[in-house]
Amino acid sequence: MGKLTYFGAGLQKSIYPKMKIQGVLISSATEGKTERSILYRLKMLEKIQYQYMILDSGGYQLIAAEQKGNLKKSKIMDWLTPKHVMTSAAKFNPDIVMALDYPILNISDPQKQVREFEKKIITNLRWSRECIELKDSYCPQAQLFLPVQAYNTKQMDFFFTKLASTKFDGVSLPARNSSPPQIIQQLLFLHNIGIRKIHLLGTSTFTSIIVSAFMAKHYFDWVSLDSTSWRQRAQYGLYLHPGNLSTIKIKPNRTYPSIKCSCPWCKYQNLYDLTNLPVTDCTFFVANHNYFVIENICRQAFDHSDSINKLEKFSKLRIANMPREKITNLFEALHLFEILAGEQEGYKLLSKLFKKKQNKL
Repeated sequence: MGKLTYFGAGLQKSIYPKMKIQGVLISSATEGKTERSILYRLKMLEKIQYQYMILDSGGYQLIAAEQKGNLKKSKIMDWLTPKHVMTSAAKFNPDIVMALDYPILNISDPQKQVREFEKKIITNLRWSRECIELKDSYCPQAQLFLPVQAYNTKQMDFFFTKLASTKFDGVSLPARNSSPPQIIQQLLFLHNIGIRKIHLLGTSTFTSIIVSAFMAKHYFDWVSLDSTSWRQRAQYGLYLHPGNLSTIKIKPNRTYPSIKCSCPWCKYQNLYDLTNLPVTDCTFFVANHNYFVIENICRQAFDHSDSINKLEKFSKLRIANMPREKITNLFEALHLFEILAGEQEGYKLLSKLFKKKQNKL
């Protein structure tokens, strides 16, 4: 049995969790850019009671600049290097550091996917090797996770074959643009090649938590996930439902559903009270509530993951607004994972089976 941990990303000076939390995620591209930004973030982290820290490399800033068409003009690749990431790790002393990666674009056309992968794989392999070489000199206490930028398991296999003789501790899967069957297929591939520590980058949806909980309970030593949704939802006045993480808009003159929430923030105030708070107070309240309920769903899902049937029952009781077929297909995929785990070519069979379910999931 492994461990499931949620990491909150996107901390801000005026919006941060004011409670004991499992983990925080910061970026070497923003918090680690200058000495001043490092000192600022370290001072802020002193206010937060957290158990673990992840230092992300900041590949998101690369893809953001590329999508805006100003990657060369921004000169971000002149300073965002493997050495910069590891130097930042030496300052922040994280538990996990992500190797620098060049993210692939969200593309659906198979031919364009091949070109995008081929365009960036050489850089991603070089940066992974450099981070592996530098890690022990700059932050020997940290675990090194390699981000995998690939559209399918064939490309993942190519990536890991090229790094076969290297040493690292875990793998980071960018999950923002992946469907549940894609994530499950990738996890099966990673499990079957011996990877036992996984981080799902940029997600805290109910279904991603369900998948993560099952994997942590039975197949991996460590599964973690992160998101900024706890804060971003709050800034738009969106309150996460404590049972299924659906959103409820906080606004005057509306009728709210009856909700029982165990978070310390909802103990003395209800949704009607929030509409009378100043905007900044309401945002801070909702952000802390949102953070609490994401962590709580992670704990509950993990506790109900003793069997797939138990986890499925837990899920169906909470997702009244999701089509039953969708959740049923998700658990069929988990059943297939259970059958194929340990089979050397199991992920290929799973890929064929998932093609029939892709649109449903």
